[in-house]
Amino acid sequence: DPPAAQRTCRAILEIDPGLAGVRGAYAGVLARGERTAEAEEQIAALAREPSTPPPVLASAREALADALWNQRQVDLARALYAELRQAPTTEDRRRTLEVKALALEQGGPQAELVRKILSPEGGVPPASPVVMHLAGELRRVRADGLGAYLAARQLIATSEFRAALPL
Repeated sequence: DPPAAQRTCRAILEIDPGLAGVRGAYAGVLARGERTAEAEEQIAALAREPSTPPPVLASAREALADALWNQRQVDLARALYAELRQAPTTEDRRRTLEVKALALEQGGPQAELVRKILSPEGGVPPASPVVMHLAGELRRVRADGLGAYLAARQLIATSEFRAALPL
């Protein structure tokens, strides 16, 4: 519910404007609500604040990139993902960013499948049977193992290690 989330974030920030995590979440909610200019303003405010934890800023920027991708602003999303891939992050986040960037570069049906799997705006709940179905579809579209990798990630996230092993 983006409007309710926006109201909640604004109300919290009125009480304490220094809460970087809330400001980052607010930027993401604004981006998902197609209010990208306002999201960019919130991200710029986070970037200006030296105490902003880098993961909070990176998360807000990735939410903006995801929203841009969902709004079919592919070039802008691709540029943001490229910047994020250069920033310090965890190995898992870097792999996710690489998969998103690869999907955008390749385009076509595989990009749409990856968007649905990895983007919160893709409409598919994480670790759901739908993700497994989409990963299976991706395995049919690409023979390089990306679909199997994404399916295995979902299984590992739900502690289904034995099922993930063959993938």
